[in-house]
Amino acid sequence: MSLPMAAMGGLAIKTASDWQSAHGKIQATLGVTEQKAKELTSVAKELYLSAFGESSAEAADAVATVSRNLQDLPTDQLKEVTEQAFIIRDAFGVEINETTKMANVLMKNFGISAQESLDLLTVGFQKGGDYAGDLLDTMWEYAPQFAAMGHSAKDMMNILISGAQAGAFNLDKVGDAVKEFNIRAKDGSESTAEAFKALGLNATKMANDIAAGGERGKAAFNATIAALAAMEDPVKRNQIGVALFGTMWEDLEANVITAMTTTKDHLGQVEGATNRAGEALYNNFGTQLQETWRKTLVALEPLGLVLIDLANMVLPILTEAVQNLSTWFQGLSPTVQKLIAIIGVLVATIGPALAIFGVMVGAIGQALPVIMKLTSVFKGVITVVKALGTALRFLALNPVGLVITAIAAAVAIGIYLWKNWDSIKPKLIAIWNNVKEKMAKAWEAVKAKAVELAINLAKKWGEIKQSVISKVQDLWNSVTSKLESLKQSVVNKIQSLKDGAVSRFQSLVSSAKSKFEAAKNAILNPIETAKEKIKAIVDKIKGFFSGLKLKIPKPKLPKLPHFKISGKFSLNPPSIPKISVDWYAKGGIVDGASLIGAGEAGPEAIIPLRGQAMQPFAEAIAEKINAITGKGNNGPSEIIVPVILDGREIARVTAPYMDHELRRRQNSTVRARGGF
Repeated sequence: MSLPMAAMGGLAIKTASDWQSAHGKIQATLGVTEQKAKELTSVAKELYLSAFGESSAEAADAVATVSRNLQDLPTDQLKEVTEQAFIIRDAFGVEINETTKMANVLMKNFGISAQESLDLLTVGFQKGGDYAGDLLDTMWEYAPQFAAMGHSAKDMMNILISGAQAGAFNLDKVGDAVKEFNIRAKDGSESTAEAFKALGLNATKMANDIAAGGERGKAAFNATIAALAAMEDPVKRNQIGVALFGTMWEDLEANVITAMTTTKDHLGQVEGATNRAGEALYNNFGTQLQETWRKTLVALEPLGLVLIDLANMVLPILTEAVQNLSTWFQGLSPTVQKLIAIIGVLVATIGPALAIFGVMVGAIGQALPVIMKLTSVFKGVITVVKALGTALRFLALNPVGLVITAIAAAVAIGIYLWKNWDSIKPKLIAIWNNVKEKMAKAWEAVKAKAVELAINLAKKWGEIKQSVISKVQDLWNSVTSKLESLKQSVVNKIQSLKDGAVSRFQSLVSSAKSKFEAAKNAILNPIETAKEKIKAIVDKIKGFFSGLKLKIPKPKLPKLPHFKISGKFSLNPPSIPKISVDWYAKGGIVDGASLIGAGEAGPEAIIPLRGQAMQPFAEAIAEKINAITGKGNNGPSEIIVPVILDGREIARVTAPYMDHELRRRQNSTVRARGGF
């Protein structure tokens, strides 16, 4: 557990240290009070937890930048506005300092909120307004001109986008054209008056309206653009355009300037545009995982603060101990200092340093006679060190002698210490006692602080443990949730593909059935229509003859040809009806609903036998009869109609009457005989 605990402690200390630095930087760059800096740091921490910014330092810098550029912004709106500035930066690559400076210009010139300003900038970037890289610069420079003419911030963006879409090679020219018109329209010059007059506009009224701004100025600008666009003479239009827009008309040409109107919306839905962009930008697993990890880090901050406090207590003690050790070392004689240095070098670097060490020992041997005159403690070491110098220079060049060198040095030092132990012992005891005393003091301080830390940790351990466990659990739940979501997404996609295939197959089958049904109806519907029409004709013929007292027997006619439909519609197995047609080439009488063919042997007339349709034929027959009898229209004509009656037909017609008459006579005979 020591390694994980050490790692957790390191993360805790770094997190706490980072937020202390962020707090200090906010206070230093804004010059605010400790309490205000604490509030702003809290906002930065909320942004960091929501995965805005690459680090706590960047989140704090963003809060400081927004606070500095939008000084009138309420604190409760600071988080939302900074989030929107991050979204614009991450989506369009524009630094937070630039967007918030532009937002401040829009707020002051057009009286809109910071959120409205950033939404407008988002739409401007989305609509391609920064195609030449000068959207913000153009708005920054010409916002006062647009506002003076009565345009809103949305009007300004609309005009800039319309100019861009009409072909302006950069937005600065579009803004400059509006500025030029604003100046010339109010200058009262003769050329301006003549230009307005040529457009059918009153120069004085236009100047007054543009100077007044507001809706009047906006309407005057739109009226001018509309009048220019309506002119058919391009030469005259160019002359007027130059008079009102100066060289900007020449730079942009008519098609751009006549498109610069606020009457057509080129922006669409502006409100909430930045938040919608952020939702599309950050709604992913990576962002959610980052949020969970950052919550875990921030949860370790209290532990980090405790560890930092402990370090602040222990470090001065350790520093003092090191300083005391340094002071003690400096108080030793040069001979002892060098001896300790030699022993340290031998312990630390026996190998490659032996060559240099040999030279050093030789030098020490040469210097020791002078030094030893000051003390009698190390007289015997002169000879030993001189010998060591020569030996070490030789042995250092021989790798085999490395171990021998170390052993020889240790033996030489041991012999010297043994011979001079009585004089060295008191000094070593004094040194040890001094070191022991310092170490004891340091240990007591560390132990006391460790006890205090243990008590604090014991008090806060439950809270810290629960917070860390909660964050880890959140991280795990997020991962498992995303895996489950991914699994479900795959299952849904497979099911969607399956459903799509089934749906397309069913649609294909339905389409085939529909086509067959349409073909069937295309064949049968005309037949049914013809059948109904023929039935109506027959009914009219029957109606015509129903008023006559003439009984025309049914003539014997051969079977007349007619349409035949055989077969049926079927999808399994596939089949369709077959139609055959028999033609009535020699005419005939139809007394029921039938389908007939006509006209195959020449012109034929198909008419009802009663009603107004028979009138022409009846009149023609009457004239023919009069011509035959020679009686004209002055008297009745006698018409002899030979009728050939079939015996069966006579029996069928007379049978009811004969039956009635026979029954009557039979009843009369019975009553005559006294019966009933």
